Amino acid sequence: MAPPFLCLLAIMIAPQFFINKEVNHWWWIILILIMDVGHVYTTLYRTYFDPSQRNSISKTLLIVPILCFSIALLGYQFGERFFWSIMAYLAIFHFIKQQYGFVKVYSRKDDPSIYSKIDIIAVYAACIYPMVYWHAKGPFEFDWFAENDLVFIKSNILLKMSHFIYLVIIATYMISCVVRLIQQRFNLPVALIILGTFVSWYFGIVYYKSDLTFTLLNVASHGVPYMAIVWIFAQKTHRSNNTASPSWLKYIFTRKNVALFLFIPLGFAFLEEGLWDVWIWKEHQNIFSMFNFLKGMTTDEVKMLIVPILAMPQLTHYVLDGFIWKVSKGHVNV
Repeated sequence: MAPPFLCLLAIMIAPQFFINKEVNHWWWIILILIMDVGHVYTTLYRTYFDPSQRNSISKTLLIVPILCFSIALLGYQFGERFFWSIMAYLAIFHFIKQQYGFVKVYSRKDDPSIYSKIDIIAVYAACIYPMVYWHAKGPFEFDWFAENDLVFIKSNILLKMSHFIYLVIIATYMISCVVRLIQQRFNLPVALIILGTFVSWYFGIVYYKSDLTFTLLNVASHGVPYMAIVWIFAQKTHRSNNTASPSWLKYIFTRKNVALFLFIPLGFAFLEEGLWDVWIWKEHQNIFSMFNFLKGMTTDEVKMLIVPILAMPQLTHYVLDGFIWKVSKGHVNV
């Protein structure tokens, strides 16, 4: 919950280090390699590494990667621009749904009411309005994945309408918070998630319009909470005398082994990004020099296969998230 507020505070205190700055190598390592790609692979702890999940959704775990690879392979046949546009919009959808998921997880014990509906509308508005703004006012100096991966529509009418609706939703949400405080029904974690979503998406996209500020607010607010919630639920699962959990997972999920918990997904992240860089992006060759021996493999024909393979883990993460965080009757699917 804290990352969006801490990031915004850092930007406000030292704007000269963040505003109108690009994501350099060091920021790329922290934000993209560690937080963004790293959080994708923490999903392993809730899926392929978890015996109970392998038993309950075994077919899903087998089919989803194959399906994701097949879709990526098909999409890449239509060209790089089309492929990265599809990837960008899938990522945007995933980011929005993840904020919705956080709200559902932390409100699972609340009684259903009009307030819960207002919360959902608010968290969606927090994400959707900045994206409408980006599409109506862009392009900006930053992209989601690749250059021109979004489809821009210059429309002042759309922007004004969405801005009005955005303000109405904010006002309605604030009134509902006041009423809940009076009624002693206020859920502070949910409120912080929603406020953090407004902060990270509005300031990251609408207010600052800067490469580094967008990446910092977007990725830190997305990746860090995800890693934290994986840790919380996996620790609960594997440290609760669960005989089905392998001993190595029980060993990892102790407070003294947080670094080990991160080491495994970060190892996968380093491998994936190294292959992306040596074959596709070629932007961080000083970081991934150990992969230089693979340079000769790059041809247009090989890329038609390599890109879908490398995109598969991310797409698989998007899809599996829809299965592993389901909330029903006050409980999270763990």
